[in-house]
Amino acid sequence: MTNDCKTCPVSTGTHKPAEAVHVQIDEPQDEAMRLADECDESATHWVHEIDTRFKAAKMLRAQHARIEDLEAQHREELRAYEITVANREARIAELESQLEAIGAGWVERLRASVRE
Repeated sequence: MTNDCKTCPVSTGTHKPAEAVHVQIDEPQDEAMRLADECDESATHWVHEIDTRFKAAKMLRAQHARIEDLEAQHREELRAYEITVANREARIAELESQLEAIGAGWVERLRASVRE
């Protein structure tokens, strides 16, 4: 058996025309290349999606940390305001008692009008 196609070996003992052998070889190779392209495209999309998710997770963690910092700061400011209010209320009570001690009777009427 002779092989008239210099690039195609004869393996079965029968030889097909060179064009038929090339078609048989080219079709699977074309399919393989198409599948390789699909794999590349899919992998590129997948990598982009994973990267996007990692970035989103990083941003969410940063925002969470920032919110925790702001909440802690808010709690500290609120405590400071509560202390300030308590100190001012104590000072007002002290001044009112001094006014009562010198006989300023209008203090009780003022308190009553504020409560109403």
